[in-house]
Amino acid sequence: MAGFPRRENMSKDVMFLTGRGAGSGRRPGMKGKAMLESAAYLETASGSKYLVQLCKHFAHKITVSYSETHGECQFSCGTSLLDADEKGLHLVATSEDEEGLAQTQHVIESHLLRFAFREELQPLDWRRQDASQNAT
Repeated sequence: MAGFPRRENMSKDVMFLTGRGAGSGRRPGMKGKAMLESAAYLETASGSKYLVQLCKHFAHKITVSYSETHGECQFSCGTSLLDADEKGLHLVATSEDEEGLAQTQHVIESHLLRFAFREELQPLDWRRQDASQNAT
């Protein structure tokens, strides 16, 4: 399986790379730039199911890597990391600017709410994690 990255302790998880190329996960020119970051959490027993469904859906147009418990989606506006466990789905959005961060959050959230329609979810509570929001 040449070309696929190795990940330690992947006992039952399989890493998939799809979309436009298998890059390093960084957009060109991003080295050293401060990134904005926000996080949200969805409490659900179907976290892994939604993670895989989102990643498979996005993989038709963008670079995506995922397993049953971790996913990374490389949008033009930013990056989304997804981590699932037995209690829910953790989501992190990063971008180099406010507009990109808002767009990344919107893309992930709108698709998640559509895929999880049986749960009648409320909008996610995105919380800023970057240093610019924590400074006083």
